[in-house]
Amino acid sequence: MRDLLEELFDAHPGELPYLGHDGHVVSRAEVRTAVAEEARVFSGFGIGDGSTVLVQVPPSRTQVEVVFALWSLGAQVMLVDHRLAPAEVETLITTARRRGRYGHRDATMILLAYRHGLRVAELVALTWDQVDFGQGLLHVARLKHGVPSVHPLGGEEIRALRRLRREQPEGRHLFQTERDAPMTPAGFRKTLARIGEASALAFPVHPHMLRHACGFK
Repeated sequence: MRDLLEELFDAHPGELPYLGHDGHVVSRAEVRTAVAEEARVFSGFGIGDGSTVLVQVPPSRTQVEVVFALWSLGAQVMLVDHRLAPAEVETLITTARRRGRYGHRDATMILLAYRHGLRVAELVALTWDQVDFGQGLLHVARLKHGVPSVHPLGGEEIRALRRLRREQPEGRHLFQTERDAPMTPAGFRKTLARIGEASALAFPVHPHMLRHACGFK
């Protein structure tokens, strides 16, 4: 695949557009730069000729860059379903609950991200005025030109949110750090990655997998 990559991709001028991402046209030069960086990281883990790598990333610019980087190193790539099954999400929630003083907060973040298909930025931006306990509703403000929507909350979610509110009565945001500041996207990504490592799952976990698992059976 390395030879094919060089023939079909690297041989063309860098200024030519290659793909569209979030309304932005990405040039071949931009993709090459990202691929080189990804390849450097993979090479540091000993991946090269003869390696076989399972890639569990949703269709995206990142997927393209990761696959090209692995091919450039001479590795064989196997694409697997990037969505988490319900049992795998439950494994993450159970693992989160057992981890430290913020286990309930982390488990609730995973639960809401999964049930409502939330992007990381949408999840950490949730405030208590978006939660209607009386009607059992969650008002979701979508990003990336999405349409705001109202989602029903299940009993498990309502119980989890009520407990979260009792445990952190101050603050406008649902999910706060130990410093009483809103959780950041980067903070949740790191937290979820650590939960995944501590769980019985045999692959790295990232927030996109929760969003794309929404409605997956």
